[in-house]
Amino acid sequence: MLTKNVNIIIIFYSLSLFSCAPKTQILDRYDNGRMKLSREYKVMKDGVSSDSVTIKLVNYYRNGMKFYVQDIKEGQPNGKHLSWYQSGRKFAKGNYVDGELSGRWTWYGDDGGLDSVRSFHEGMLNGEYIDYFNNGKPQLIIDYVDNKKHGNYKEFDILGNKISIGEYLEDIPHGQWVWWNNKVKTRELSYNNGLKNGPIQVFNNLGKIKIKGAYYNDQKDGRWKWFSEEKGLDSLISYLDNNYNDEYKVWYNNGALSVSGNHVLGKRVGEWKWFNRKGKKDSTKVYYDGQLYGLSTIYYDGKQPYKLMNYINDKLHGEMKVFYKDGKIQSVLTFKEGKRSGDYGYWDENGVKEEEGIFLEDKLHGLITRWYGEEQISSITMFADGNLQGLMRVFSPSGSTMKEGYYYNGNPVALFEYYENGRFKRIQVFRGDEIIEEKLWTESGVNITSPTLGLRTKSNVHSNGNPKYECTFINNNKHGIEWYWGEYFDLQSLNVYDQGILVLSRKWKSTSEPDIDILFPGNNKEVIIGSYSSVDLN
Repeated sequence: MLTKNVNIIIIFYSLSLFSCAPKTQILDRYDNGRMKLSREYKVMKDGVSSDSVTIKLVNYYRNGMKFYVQDIKEGQPNGKHLSWYQSGRKFAKGNYVDGELSGRWTWYGDDGGLDSVRSFHEGMLNGEYIDYFNNGKPQLIIDYVDNKKHGNYKEFDILGNKISIGEYLEDIPHGQWVWWNNKVKTRELSYNNGLKNGPIQVFNNLGKIKIKGAYYNDQKDGRWKWFSEEKGLDSLISYLDNNYNDEYKVWYNNGALSVSGNHVLGKRVGEWKWFNRKGKKDSTKVYYDGQLYGLSTIYYDGKQPYKLMNYINDKLHGEMKVFYKDGKIQSVLTFKEGKRSGDYGYWDENGVKEEEGIFLEDKLHGLITRWYGEEQISSITMFADGNLQGLMRVFSPSGSTMKEGYYYNGNPVALFEYYENGRFKRIQVFRGDEIIEEKLWTESGVNITSPTLGLRTKSNVHSNGNPKYECTFINNNKHGIEWYWGEYFDLQSLNVYDQGILVLSRKWKSTSEPDIDILFPGNNKEVIIGSYSSVDLN
Protein backbone atom coordinates (compact mmCIF):
# COMPACT_ATOMS: atom_id res chain seq x y z
CA MET A 1 0.00 0.00 0.00
CA LEU A 2 2.75 2.36 0.93
CA THR A 3 4.66 1.63 -2.30
CA LYS A 4 1.59 2.36 -4.35
CA ASN A 5 1.03 5.60 -2.48
CA VAL A 6 4.58 6.61 -3.05
CA ASN A 7 4.30 5.89 -6.74
CA ILE A 8 1.17 8.00 -6.90
CA ILE A 9 2.86 10.78 -5.01
CA ILE A 10 5.77 10.68 -7.43
CA ILE A 11 3.47 10.67 -10.42
CA PHE A 12 1.52 13.70 -9.17
CA TYR A 13 4.39 15.42 -7.53
CA SER A 14 4.30 18.27 -9.95
CA LEU A 15 0.78 19.07 -8.74
CA SER A 16 1.83 19.01 -5.07
CA LEU A 17 -1.31 16.89 -4.36
CA PHE A 18 -1.11 13.97 -1.95
CA SER A 19 -3.74 11.32 -1.28
CA CYS A 20 -3.99 7.98 0.44
CA ALA A 21 -6.10 4.80 -0.07
CA PRO A 22 -9.85 5.01 0.88
CA LYS A 23 -10.62 4.51 4.52
CA THR A 24 -13.83 3.55 6.30
CA GLN A 25 -15.40 5.44 9.18
CA ILE A 26 -18.42 4.23 11.20
CA LEU A 27 -20.84 7.13 11.61
CA ASP A 28 -23.68 5.44 13.54
CA ARG A 29 -24.51 2.13 15.21
CA TYR A 30 -27.69 0.35 16.31
CA ASP A 31 -28.15 -0.34 20.00
CA ASN A 32 -27.12 -3.95 19.33
CA GLY A 33 -23.65 -2.72 18.32
CA ARG A 34 -24.03 -3.32 14.62
CA MET A 35 -23.21 -0.65 12.07
CA LYS A 36 -26.06 1.56 10.92
CA LEU A 37 -24.15 4.06 8.73
CA SER A 38 -20.58 4.26 7.50
CA ARG A 39 -18.61 6.20 4.97
CA GLU A 40 -15.60 5.60 2.78
CA TYR A 41 -13.31 8.58 2.46
CA LYS A 42 -9.94 9.70 1.22
CA VAL A 43 -7.51 12.06 2.89
CA MET A 44 -6.38 14.70 0.47
CA LYS A 45 -3.20 16.75 1.14
CA ASP A 46 -2.20 19.98 -0.46
CA GLY A 47 1.06 21.27 0.81
CA VAL A 48 0.96 21.26 4.58
CA SER A 49 -2.87 20.95 4.91
CA SER A 50 -5.05 17.86 4.55
CA ASP A 51 -8.76 17.10 4.49
CA SER A 52 -11.03 14.03 4.33
CA VAL A 53 -13.44 13.64 1.39
CA THR A 54 -16.41 11.23 1.53
CA ILE A 55 -16.60 9.07 -1.58
CA LYS A 56 -19.24 6.57 -0.54
CA LEU A 57 -22.03 6.14 2.00
CA VAL A 58 -23.20 2.72 3.16
CA ASN A 59 -26.38 2.20 5.16
CA TYR A 60 -27.21 -1.09 6.93
CA TYR A 61 -30.30 -2.82 8.26
CA ARG A 62 -30.41 -3.80 11.89
CA ASN A 63 -29.59 -7.41 10.96
CA GLY A 64 -26.29 -6.30 9.39
CA MET A 65 -27.44 -6.57 5.76
CA LYS A 66 -26.73 -3.61 3.49
CA PHE A 67 -29.61 -1.23 2.90
CA TYR A 68 -27.96 0.98 0.26
CA VAL A 69 -24.59 2.05 -1.13
CA GLN A 70 -24.27 5.50 -2.65
CA ASP A 71 -21.28 7.07 -4.41
CA ILE A 72 -20.55 10.58 -3.21
CA LYS A 73 -18.72 13.38 -4.98
CA GLU A 74 -18.36 16.98 -3.89
CA GLY A 75 -20.58 16.35 -0.89
CA GLN A 76 -23.63 15.04 -2.75
CA PRO A 77 -24.86 11.84 -4.40
CA ASN A 78 -22.91 11.36 -7.64
CA GLY A 79 -22.53 8.07 -9.40
CA LYS A 80 -23.89 4.63 -8.74
CA HIS A 81 -26.70 3.85 -6.29
CA LEU A 82 -27.51 0.32 -5.13
CA SER A 83 -30.09 -0.74 -2.54
CA TRP A 84 -31.35 -4.07 -1.16
CA TYR A 85 -34.23 -5.59 0.77
CA GLN A 86 -33.51 -6.77 4.29
CA SER A 87 -33.35 -10.29 2.85
CA GLY A 88 -30.39 -9.30 0.71
CA ARG A 89 -32.32 -9.25 -2.58
CA LYS A 90 -31.71 -6.27 -4.81
CA PHE A 91 -34.24 -3.44 -4.42
CA ALA A 92 -33.02 -0.67 -6.76
CA LYS A 93 -30.11 0.46 -8.90
CA GLY A 94 -29.42 3.70 -10.69
CA ASN A 95 -27.23 6.76 -10.85
CA TYR A 96 -27.06 10.29 -9.51
CA VAL A 97 -25.50 13.31 -11.17
CA ASP A 98 -24.94 16.35 -8.97
CA GLY A 99 -27.43 15.07 -6.38
CA GLU A 100 -30.24 14.35 -8.87
CA LEU A 101 -31.53 11.10 -10.31
CA SER A 102 -30.11 10.49 -13.77
CA GLY A 103 -30.32 7.88 -16.47
CA ARG A 104 -32.07 4.53 -16.16
CA TRP A 105 -33.26 3.44 -12.74
CA THR A 106 -34.57 -0.04 -12.00
CA TRP A 107 -36.60 -1.32 -9.07
CA TYR A 108 -37.16 -4.97 -8.16
CA GLY A 109 -39.77 -6.86 -6.21
CA ASP A 110 -38.91 -8.84 -3.09
CA ASP A 111 -39.14 -11.95 -5.27
CA GLY A 112 -36.22 -10.70 -7.36
CA GLY A 113 -38.33 -9.87 -10.42
CA LEU A 114 -38.58 -6.51 -12.15
CA ASP A 115 -41.01 -4.08 -10.49
CA SER A 116 -40.51 -0.84 -12.44
CA VAL A 117 -38.13 1.13 -14.64
CA ARG A 118 -37.77 4.89 -14.82
CA SER A 119 -35.55 7.19 -16.86
CA PHE A 120 -34.37 10.53 -15.47
CA HIS A 121 -32.54 13.66 -16.55
CA GLU A 122 -31.57 16.24 -13.95
CA GLY A 123 -33.98 14.68 -11.45
CA MET A 124 -36.98 14.75 -13.76
CA LEU A 125 -38.67 11.85 -15.51
CA ASN A 126 -37.39 11.68 -19.09
CA GLY A 127 -37.84 8.73 -21.36
CA GLU A 128 -39.25 5.32 -20.52
CA TYR A 129 -41.56 4.75 -17.56
CA ILE A 130 -42.48 1.08 -17.07
CA ASP A 131 -44.38 -0.86 -14.37
CA TYR A 132 -44.30 -4.68 -14.36
CA PHE A 133 -46.57 -7.46 -13.08
CA ASN A 134 -45.09 -10.15 -10.84
CA ASN A 135 -44.85 -12.44 -13.88
CA GLY A 136 -42.43 -10.00 -15.56
CA LYS A 137 -44.90 -8.71 -18.16
CA PRO A 138 -45.26 -4.92 -18.55
CA GLN A 139 -48.33 -3.37 -16.95
CA LEU A 140 -47.78 0.26 -17.94
CA ILE A 141 -45.45 1.89 -20.47
CA ILE A 142 -45.36 5.70 -20.65
CA ASP A 143 -43.06 8.18 -22.37
CA TYR A 144 -42.00 11.18 -20.27
CA VAL A 145 -40.33 14.48 -21.16
CA ASP A 146 -39.37 16.95 -18.42
CA ASN A 147 -41.51 15.16 -15.80
CA LYS A 148 -44.61 15.22 -18.01
CA LYS A 149 -46.29 12.41 -19.88
CA HIS A 150 -45.39 13.08 -23.50
CA GLY A 151 -45.67 10.49 -26.22
CA ASN A 152 -46.96 6.93 -26.11
CA TYR A 153 -49.13 5.50 -23.34
CA LYS A 154 -49.75 1.76 -23.13
CA GLU A 155 -51.55 -0.34 -20.50
CA PHE A 156 -51.76 -4.16 -20.41
CA ASP A 157 -53.38 -6.87 -18.33
CA ILE A 158 -51.38 -9.57 -16.52
CA LEU A 159 -51.53 -11.83 -19.58
CA GLY A 160 -50.03 -9.18 -21.82
CA ASN A 161 -53.31 -8.21 -23.51
CA LYS A 162 -53.88 -4.54 -24.29
CA ILE A 163 -56.14 -2.50 -22.00
CA SER A 164 -55.57 0.96 -23.46
CA ILE A 165 -53.25 2.68 -25.91
CA GLY A 166 -52.99 6.38 -26.55
CA GLU A 167 -50.79 9.46 -26.53
CA TYR A 168 -50.05 12.40 -24.27
CA LEU A 169 -48.90 15.89 -25.13
CA GLU A 170 -47.33 17.57 -22.09
CA ASP A 171 -49.46 15.62 -19.60
CA ILE A 172 -52.65 16.07 -21.65
CA PRO A 173 -54.37 13.29 -23.66
CA HIS A 174 -53.85 13.85 -27.37
CA GLY A 175 -54.51 11.90 -30.54
CA GLN A 176 -56.34 8.59 -30.84
CA TRP A 177 -57.05 6.43 -27.80
CA VAL A 178 -58.30 2.83 -27.82
CA TRP A 179 -59.54 0.64 -24.94
CA TRP A 180 -59.98 -3.15 -24.70
CA ASN A 181 -61.48 -5.66 -22.28
CA ASN A 182 -60.44 -9.32 -22.53
CA LYS A 183 -59.00 -8.74 -26.01
CA VAL A 184 -62.28 -7.14 -27.19
CA LYS A 185 -62.17 -3.49 -28.25
CA THR A 186 -64.57 -1.44 -26.11
CA ARG A 187 -63.98 2.17 -27.15
CA GLU A 188 -62.19 4.44 -29.63
CA LEU A 189 -61.86 8.15 -29.03
CA SER A 190 -59.69 11.03 -30.27
CA TYR A 191 -58.37 13.97 -28.27
CA ASN A 192 -56.95 17.33 -29.23
CA ASN A 193 -54.98 18.99 -26.43
CA GLY A 194 -57.05 17.23 -23.76
CA LEU A 195 -60.42 17.88 -25.38
CA LYS A 196 -62.46 15.12 -26.95
CA ASN A 197 -62.36 15.90 -30.63
CA GLY A 198 -63.35 13.74 -33.60
CA PRO A 199 -65.07 10.35 -33.94
CA ILE A 200 -66.00 8.12 -31.02
CA GLN A 201 -67.06 4.50 -31.15
CA VAL A 202 -68.22 2.33 -28.24
CA PHE A 203 -68.44 -1.45 -28.65
CA ASN A 204 -70.38 -4.18 -26.85
CA ASN A 205 -68.80 -7.29 -25.31
CA LEU A 206 -68.89 -8.99 -28.71
CA GLY A 207 -66.94 -6.20 -30.36
CA LYS A 208 -69.91 -4.87 -32.32
CA ILE A 209 -70.57 -1.13 -32.49
CA LYS A 210 -72.89 0.05 -29.70
CA ILE A 211 -72.51 3.85 -30.01
CA LYS A 212 -71.15 5.91 -32.88
CA GLY A 213 -70.76 9.67 -32.84
CA ALA A 214 -68.34 12.58 -32.76
CA TYR A 215 -67.06 15.36 -30.51
CA TYR A 216 -65.94 18.87 -31.30
CA ASN A 217 -64.01 20.75 -28.59
CA ASP A 218 -65.24 18.32 -25.92
CA GLN A 219 -68.90 18.75 -26.95
CA LYS A 220 -71.10 16.14 -28.62
CA ASP A 221 -71.50 17.17 -32.21
CA GLY A 222 -73.35 15.92 -35.27
CA ARG A 223 -75.34 12.73 -35.63
CA TRP A 224 -75.00 10.06 -32.92
CA LYS A 225 -76.27 6.51 -33.34
CA TRP A 226 -77.02 3.84 -30.76
CA PHE A 227 -77.27 0.17 -31.78
CA SER A 228 -78.69 -2.95 -30.15
CA GLU A 229 -77.68 -6.55 -30.71
CA GLU A 230 -81.21 -7.59 -31.69
CA LYS A 231 -82.30 -5.00 -34.26
CA GLY A 232 -79.40 -2.75 -35.18
CA LEU A 233 -80.15 0.97 -34.96
CA ASP A 234 -81.68 1.81 -31.59
CA SER A 235 -81.49 5.60 -31.36
CA LEU A 236 -80.58 8.46 -33.69
CA ILE A 237 -79.85 11.83 -32.09
CA SER A 238 -78.16 14.92 -33.51
CA TYR A 239 -76.09 17.30 -31.40
CA LEU A 240 -74.63 20.79 -31.63
CA ASP A 241 -72.38 22.08 -28.85
CA ASN A 242 -73.42 19.14 -26.65
CA ASN A 243 -77.11 20.02 -27.05
CA TYR A 244 -79.70 17.97 -28.85
CA ASN A 245 -80.05 19.56 -32.26
CA ASP A 246 -82.08 18.54 -35.29
CA GLU A 247 -83.27 14.93 -35.67
CA TYR A 248 -84.11 12.75 -32.67
CA LYS A 249 -85.33 9.14 -33.00
CA VAL A 250 -85.50 6.15 -30.65
CA TRP A 251 -86.57 2.59 -31.52
CA TYR A 252 -87.92 -0.34 -29.47
CA ASN A 253 -85.85 -3.53 -29.36
CA ASN A 254 -88.29 -5.09 -31.86
CA GLY A 255 -87.30 -2.48 -34.41
CA ALA A 256 -90.47 -0.39 -34.14
CA LEU A 257 -90.05 3.38 -33.88
CA SER A 258 -90.68 4.63 -30.32
CA VAL A 259 -90.33 8.41 -30.59
CA SER A 260 -89.38 10.96 -33.25
CA GLY A 261 -88.97 14.70 -33.13
CA ASN A 262 -86.56 17.61 -33.55
CA HIS A 263 -84.47 19.84 -31.33
CA VAL A 264 -82.93 23.24 -31.80
CA LEU A 265 -80.01 23.84 -29.43
CA GLY A 266 -81.33 21.39 -26.86
CA LYS A 267 -84.97 22.46 -27.01
CA ARG A 268 -87.82 20.49 -28.52
CA VAL A 269 -89.49 22.12 -31.51
CA GLY A 270 -92.31 21.24 -33.88
CA GLU A 271 -94.40 18.08 -33.80
CA TRP A 272 -93.19 15.12 -31.73
CA LYS A 273 -94.64 11.65 -32.10
CA TRP A 274 -94.65 8.64 -29.78
CA PHE A 275 -95.58 5.12 -30.89
CA ASN A 276 -96.37 1.81 -29.17
CA ARG A 277 -94.42 -1.39 -29.80
CA LYS A 278 -96.84 -2.33 -32.57
CA GLY A 279 -96.03 0.84 -34.48
CA LYS A 280 -99.33 2.57 -33.76
CA LYS A 281 -99.37 6.21 -32.74
CA ASP A 282 -99.47 6.67 -28.97
CA SER A 283 -99.37 10.46 -28.73
CA THR A 284 -98.43 13.65 -30.58
CA LYS A 285 -97.32 16.93 -29.05
CA VAL A 286 -96.29 20.28 -30.48
CA TYR A 287 -93.39 22.25 -29.01
CA TYR A 288 -92.06 25.75 -29.43
CA ASP A 289 -88.70 26.74 -27.93
CA GLY A 290 -88.75 23.68 -25.66
CA GLN A 291 -92.26 24.23 -24.32
CA LEU A 292 -95.55 22.60 -25.17
CA TYR A 293 -97.43 24.92 -27.49
CA GLY A 294 -100.56 23.96 -29.39
CA LEU A 295 -102.49 20.70 -29.64
CA SER A 296 -101.37 17.53 -27.83
CA THR A 297 -103.17 14.27 -28.55
CA ILE A 298 -103.08 10.92 -26.76
CA TYR A 299 -104.52 7.94 -28.68
CA TYR A 300 -106.18 4.64 -27.83
CA ASP A 301 -104.98 2.77 -30.93
CA GLY A 302 -103.24 5.27 -33.16
CA LYS A 303 -106.49 6.60 -34.68
CA GLN A 304 -109.11 7.22 -32.00
CA PRO A 305 -108.07 10.07 -29.64
CA TYR A 306 -108.24 9.41 -25.93
CA LYS A 307 -107.36 12.95 -24.87
CA LEU A 308 -107.05 16.30 -26.66
CA MET A 309 -105.19 19.09 -24.86
CA ASN A 310 -104.11 22.60 -25.81
CA TYR A 311 -101.01 24.24 -24.38
CA ILE A 312 -99.53 27.72 -24.32
CA ASN A 313 -96.04 28.16 -22.85
CA ASP A 314 -96.02 24.61 -21.44
CA LYS A 315 -99.31 25.15 -19.58
CA LEU A 316 -102.74 23.76 -20.33
CA HIS A 317 -104.91 26.46 -21.88
CA GLY A 318 -108.39 26.15 -23.35
CA GLU A 319 -110.45 22.97 -23.58
CA MET A 320 -109.18 19.52 -22.64
CA LYS A 321 -111.38 16.73 -23.99
CA VAL A 322 -111.34 13.06 -22.95
CA PHE A 323 -113.11 10.41 -25.05
CA TYR A 324 -114.33 6.84 -24.67
CA LYS A 325 -112.97 4.23 -27.07
CA ASP A 326 -116.03 4.54 -29.30
CA GLY A 327 -115.35 8.26 -29.73
CA LYS A 328 -118.08 9.54 -27.42
CA ILE A 329 -117.14 12.42 -25.16
CA GLN A 330 -116.21 11.51 -21.57
CA SER A 331 -115.23 14.89 -20.14
CA VAL A 332 -114.51 18.50 -21.07
CA LEU A 333 -112.50 20.80 -18.82
CA THR A 334 -111.44 24.37 -19.45
CA PHE A 335 -107.97 25.58 -18.47
CA LYS A 336 -106.30 28.94 -18.19
CA GLU A 337 -102.52 29.12 -17.73
CA GLY A 338 -102.39 25.57 -16.39
CA LYS A 339 -105.30 25.89 -13.97
CA ARG A 340 -108.87 24.68 -14.34
CA SER A 341 -110.87 27.82 -15.01
CA GLY A 342 -114.22 27.82 -16.73
CA ASP A 343 -116.91 25.30 -17.61
CA TYR A 344 -116.48 21.55 -17.23
CA GLY A 345 -118.63 18.50 -17.80
CA TYR A 346 -118.64 14.68 -17.49
CA TRP A 347 -120.68 12.15 -19.50
CA ASP A 348 -121.26 8.40 -19.16
CA GLU A 349 -120.54 5.84 -21.91
CA ASN A 350 -124.05 6.31 -23.29
CA GLY A 351 -123.55 10.03 -23.80
CA VAL A 352 -125.69 11.04 -20.81
CA LYS A 353 -124.35 14.01 -18.88
CA GLU A 354 -123.32 13.10 -15.31
CA GLU A 355 -121.95 16.41 -14.00
CA GLU A 356 -121.30 19.99 -15.02
CA GLY A 357 -120.03 23.08 -13.29
CA ILE A 358 -117.38 25.77 -13.20
CA PHE A 359 -113.81 26.04 -11.94
CA LEU A 360 -112.09 29.29 -11.05
CA GLU A 361 -108.34 29.29 -10.45
CA ASP A 362 -108.37 25.47 -10.09
CA LYS A 363 -111.18 25.55 -7.48
CA LEU A 364 -114.87 24.73 -7.81
CA HIS A 365 -116.87 27.92 -8.08
CA GLY A 366 -120.55 28.50 -8.74
CA LEU A 367 -123.28 25.92 -9.35
CA ILE A 368 -122.32 22.24 -9.72
CA THR A 369 -125.02 19.94 -11.08
CA ARG A 370 -125.07 16.15 -11.16
CA TRP A 371 -127.51 13.79 -12.92
CA TYR A 372 -128.82 10.28 -12.37
CA GLY A 373 -129.56 9.88 -16.03
CA GLU A 374 -131.16 11.62 -18.96
CA GLU A 375 -132.62 14.94 -17.64
CA GLN A 376 -132.88 13.57 -14.07
CA ILE A 377 -130.88 15.71 -11.65
CA SER A 378 -129.33 13.98 -8.64
CA SER A 379 -127.93 17.07 -6.90
CA ILE A 380 -127.06 20.72 -7.20
CA THR A 381 -124.32 22.28 -5.09
CA MET A 382 -122.99 25.81 -4.83
CA PHE A 383 -119.29 26.56 -4.32
CA ALA A 384 -117.14 29.64 -3.82
CA ASP A 385 -113.35 29.48 -4.00
CA GLY A 386 -113.41 25.69 -3.61
CA ASN A 387 -115.66 25.65 -0.52
CA LEU A 388 -119.33 24.81 -0.17
CA GLN A 389 -121.10 28.15 -0.19
CA GLY A 390 -124.86 28.51 -0.34
CA LEU A 391 -127.21 25.63 -1.22
CA MET A 392 -126.66 21.92 -1.66
CA ARG A 393 -129.80 20.06 -2.82
CA VAL A 394 -130.07 16.29 -3.27
CA PHE A 395 -132.91 14.64 -5.22
CA SER A 396 -134.29 11.12 -5.29
CA PRO A 397 -134.29 9.19 -8.62
CA SER A 398 -138.00 10.06 -8.88
CA GLY A 399 -137.20 13.78 -8.67
CA SER A 400 -138.24 14.47 -5.07
CA THR A 401 -136.11 16.74 -2.95
CA MET A 402 -134.49 14.57 -0.25
CA LYS A 403 -131.99 16.92 1.34
CA GLU A 404 -131.12 20.60 1.39
CA GLY A 405 -127.97 21.89 3.02
CA TYR A 406 -126.92 25.50 3.56
CA TYR A 407 -123.22 26.22 3.88
CA TYR A 408 -120.97 29.16 4.45
CA ASN A 409 -117.23 28.93 3.69
CA GLY A 410 -117.44 25.14 3.78
CA ASN A 411 -119.20 24.93 7.13
CA PRO A 412 -122.85 23.78 7.53
CA VAL A 413 -125.43 26.34 8.70
CA ALA A 414 -128.66 24.32 8.39
CA LEU A 415 -129.66 20.94 6.99
CA PHE A 416 -133.16 19.98 5.81
CA GLU A 417 -134.13 16.35 5.12
CA TYR A 418 -137.41 15.26 3.49
CA TYR A 419 -139.49 12.17 2.98
CA GLU A 420 -140.33 11.10 -0.56
CA ASN A 421 -143.80 12.63 -0.07
CA GLY A 422 -142.21 16.07 0.43
CA ARG A 423 -142.82 16.30 4.20
CA PHE A 424 -140.04 17.36 6.55
CA LYS A 425 -138.06 14.50 8.04
CA ARG A 426 -135.36 16.37 9.95
CA ILE A 427 -134.00 19.91 10.40
CA GLN A 428 -130.61 20.53 11.97
CA VAL A 429 -129.10 23.89 12.86
CA PHE A 430 -125.29 24.16 13.17
CA ARG A 431 -122.80 26.40 14.83
CA GLY A 432 -119.57 25.27 13.19
CA ASP A 433 -119.59 21.47 13.49
CA GLU A 434 -121.90 21.55 16.53
CA ILE A 435 -125.63 20.79 16.15
CA ILE A 436 -127.39 23.42 18.28
CA GLU A 437 -130.98 22.56 17.33
CA GLU A 438 -132.69 19.54 15.79
CA LYS A 439 -136.31 18.73 14.92
CA LEU A 440 -137.72 15.35 13.80
CA TRP A 441 -141.04 14.30 12.12
CA THR A 442 -142.68 11.09 11.05
CA GLU A 443 -143.56 10.50 7.40
CA SER A 444 -147.16 11.50 8.17
CA GLY A 445 -145.96 14.86 9.57
CA VAL A 446 -146.13 14.19 13.33
CA ASN A 447 -143.49 16.10 15.27
CA ILE A 448 -141.46 13.61 17.34
CA THR A 449 -138.79 16.02 18.56
CA SER A 450 -137.70 15.44 22.17
CA PRO A 451 -138.14 18.52 24.38
CA THR A 452 -135.03 20.61 24.94
CA LEU A 453 -134.39 21.94 28.43
CA GLY A 454 -134.65 25.75 28.52
CA LEU A 455 -136.31 25.98 25.11
CA ARG A 456 -139.87 27.36 24.97
CA THR A 457 -142.24 27.81 22.04
CA LYS A 458 -144.53 30.68 20.98
CA SER A 459 -147.26 30.07 18.41
CA ASN A 460 -150.42 31.54 16.81
CA VAL A 461 -153.21 30.24 14.61
CA HIS A 462 -155.52 31.46 11.82
CA SER A 463 -159.21 31.95 12.43
CA ASN A 464 -159.84 28.55 10.85
CA GLY A 465 -157.59 26.93 13.44
CA ASN A 466 -154.67 26.23 11.14
CA PRO A 467 -151.19 27.22 12.42
CA LYS A 468 -150.12 30.69 11.49
CA TYR A 469 -146.86 31.21 13.42
CA GLU A 470 -144.48 29.23 15.60
CA CYS A 471 -141.04 30.01 17.04
CA THR A 472 -138.78 28.61 19.76
CA PHE A 473 -136.95 30.83 22.22
CA ILE A 474 -134.12 30.53 24.71
CA ASN A 475 -133.61 33.31 27.23
CA ASN A 476 -136.09 35.49 25.32
CA ASN A 477 -133.96 35.12 22.17
CA LYS A 478 -135.24 33.39 19.09
CA HIS A 479 -133.38 30.12 18.81
CA GLY A 480 -134.02 27.39 16.29
CA ILE A 481 -136.87 27.49 13.73
CA GLU A 482 -139.40 30.30 13.13
CA TRP A 483 -142.37 29.27 10.90
CA TYR A 484 -145.02 31.28 8.99
CA TRP A 485 -148.00 29.52 7.32
CA GLY A 486 -150.82 30.69 5.13
CA GLU A 487 -154.48 30.23 5.99
CA TYR A 488 -154.53 26.81 4.40
CA PHE A 489 -151.38 25.55 6.10
CA ASP A 490 -149.19 26.50 3.15
CA LEU A 491 -145.63 27.31 4.25
CA GLN A 492 -144.82 30.92 3.37
CA SER A 493 -141.51 31.55 5.12
CA LEU A 494 -139.05 29.99 7.52
CA ASN A 495 -136.25 31.57 9.54
CA VAL A 496 -133.36 29.92 11.41
CA TYR A 497 -131.90 31.62 14.49
CA ASP A 498 -128.89 31.05 16.69
CA GLN A 499 -129.58 32.74 20.06
CA GLY A 500 -131.23 35.76 18.50
CA ILE A 501 -129.03 35.96 15.38
CA LEU A 502 -130.80 35.33 12.08
CA VAL A 503 -128.63 32.87 10.11
CA LEU A 504 -131.06 31.76 7.36
CA SER A 505 -134.23 33.18 5.82
CA ARG A 506 -136.38 31.15 3.40
CA LYS A 507 -139.52 32.29 1.51
CA TRP A 508 -141.98 30.29 -0.59
CA LYS A 509 -144.08 31.78 -3.39
CA SER A 510 -146.31 28.68 -3.62
CA THR A 511 -146.51 25.24 -2.09
CA SER A 512 -143.18 23.41 -2.41
CA GLU A 513 -141.73 26.26 -4.50
CA PRO A 514 -139.03 28.18 -2.57
CA ASP A 515 -138.70 31.74 -3.79
CA ILE A 516 -135.60 33.15 -2.16
CA ASP A 517 -133.10 32.03 0.49
CA ILE A 518 -130.68 34.34 2.29
CA LEU A 519 -127.83 33.25 4.55
CA PHE A 520 -127.02 35.75 7.31
CA PRO A 521 -129.50 38.43 6.11
CA GLY A 522 -128.29 41.99 6.71
CA ASN A 523 -124.92 40.68 7.87
CA ASN A 524 -121.61 41.36 6.16
CA LYS A 525 -121.57 37.64 5.39
CA GLU A 526 -124.90 37.81 3.56
CA VAL A 527 -125.35 35.27 0.76
CA ILE A 528 -128.49 35.51 -1.40
CA ILE A 529 -129.63 32.21 -2.94
CA GLY A 530 -132.39 32.58 -5.56
CA SER A 531 -134.84 33.69 -6.61
CA TYR A 532 -135.14 30.24 -8.24
CA SER A 533 -137.55 27.46 -8.92
CA SER A 534 -137.27 23.79 -9.76
CA VAL A 535 -137.44 24.83 -13.43
CA ASP A 536 -134.49 27.18 -12.97
CA LEU A 537 -132.45 24.42 -11.34
CA ASN A 538 -133.17 22.08 -14.21
